[in-house]
Amino acid sequence: MVTLTCYGGVGEIGGNQLLLEDGETRLFLDFGTPYSRWNDYYEEFLKPRAASGLLDVLEMGLLPPLRSLYRPDLEFPDGMWERFRARPAFRDLSDRPIAGVLVTHAHLDHCGYVSFLRADMPVYSTAATAFTVKAMQDTGGSEFEREVAYYAPKKLDGDHLSAEKSGLRRQRPFAFVDGPTLNHNALAFWNGRLAKERGQEEMTWREMDGVGHTTVARPFVGGLPLRWFPVDHSVVGACAYAVETSTGWIGYTGDLRFHGARHADTEAFVQRLASLQPSVLVCEGTNIEHGPGITEEQVAENCLRAVRAAQGKLVIADFAPRNMERLASFLEIAKATGRRLVVLAKDAYILNHLARVAPGTPSLDTSPDMLIYDDPKDRPDYWEQDLRARCAGRMVDARQARREPGSYILSFSFWDLKNLIDIEPYGAHYIYSTSEAHSEEQKIDLERLRRWMAHFQMTFVGDPDREKGFHASGHASGDELLAMIREVRPRTLVTVHTEHPERFVDALRGTGIQVVPPAAASPITLG
Repeated sequence: MVTLTCYGGVGEIGGNQLLLEDGETRLFLDFGTPYSRWNDYYEEFLKPRAASGLLDVLEMGLLPPLRSLYRPDLEFPDGMWERFRARPAFRDLSDRPIAGVLVTHAHLDHCGYVSFLRADMPVYSTAATAFTVKAMQDTGGSEFEREVAYYAPKKLDGDHLSAEKSGLRRQRPFAFVDGPTLNHNALAFWNGRLAKERGQEEMTWREMDGVGHTTVARPFVGGLPLRWFPVDHSVVGACAYAVETSTGWIGYTGDLRFHGARHADTEAFVQRLASLQPSVLVCEGTNIEHGPGITEEQVAENCLRAVRAAQGKLVIADFAPRNMERLASFLEIAKATGRRLVVLAKDAYILNHLARVAPGTPSLDTSPDMLIYDDPKDRPDYWEQDLRARCAGRMVDARQARREPGSYILSFSFWDLKNLIDIEPYGAHYIYSTSEAHSEEQKIDLERLRRWMAHFQMTFVGDPDREKGFHASGHASGDELLAMIREVRPRTLVTVHTEHPERFVDALRGTGIQVVPPAAASPITLG
């Protein structure tokens, strides 16, 4: 019997935690951070306690109460699981192991809570996804909710958990489904972490204690044939999957779109999945209520006009640097307008290492028009000290931005607004090229951003409440999703990553496709 149990991604955008079971084989489709639920209880200065291990995230319903699924070093030995045994979703999975987790892409709402999974569980992803999450972790500090590529083992210290004093990091066993050949530099990045050894001044790579990775072009997971398909999304390395089960092929879209530069990848995925005649399609539905939106090409054209209109003035572009297509667009815009694109050190670090497995990724090595912003820091992390030392001639500070405002496009986000105090960007143009505010917290942040604009008398271009055309979604429109489903024509459609599953039911009535909106933690029998 084949079952699918959705512990996350049910009636919410993101947080996919989908357990697929076929006989003796168990595997997860993504294991993401459920941000909508997380925001119900937490915020920037109120977070789950690292010293409590699994307790906080289990108690608040952010992780499903599945015994034997998680890292033993995050458990308290004195009856922690007895507290959750009465929960309706409780299961003890100790009778057989999980064969692996299939991660579709590097957004944390799909992979963030891999942090809590057992360290011996294989993580399947593209190399670009793996390199992105590791670079993000290297530059993101010690957030215990984001230990995706490697983790710091914990030990019980009285009534709380603390990291082992050795400082050792254990690496997760990743399987790169695209089977890349990694050169020496790429292997050094993946297998180590930048650290300052005791008694040494130079930076060195400290090997992590782990099994590294394997590269498999035609993988199996738990004995089941697995196929992967590159798709267009707002992050490099995104893919969809198909698993052959005893009830036929089961396809999983992850997140995808048809309106970016890699739209041909998504179109090829639809054709190839249709040829497998899948019995089940597990499909995202972020934009099921929305019609076709703006394309990345149109965003680039609008942003180019906005930069040209700011002739002689400083331009600040607010976009996610991991959106490589948007970053490449701003690089081209900088060239076309006689400027250079200035990114933060953490973004340069991610780009440099991602380029090792994703050819064509803009990086400092391949893009002379890209520079690094020299923001003042008391004690930069070791990775940043190394990057600054190697790129000393590629740094731009606040004084240079003030002196030559028409020479640069600064890639800043809301979280970098504090740097404006040093730059004094009176009269600058701020291009908002990121997603519009959805949650109440994001709306509050947008109001704060408007106050910064007013304080420095800046021109706010692309205010999402007043001006469209400066951001393209990472997700397919409702019409595109429905056309894809009709072409693939599964017997059963399971809707996830959507707040409006009923739209699929209404739109596909009479097609012969059984639409199953899942209930949280309730198994769906497939086939």
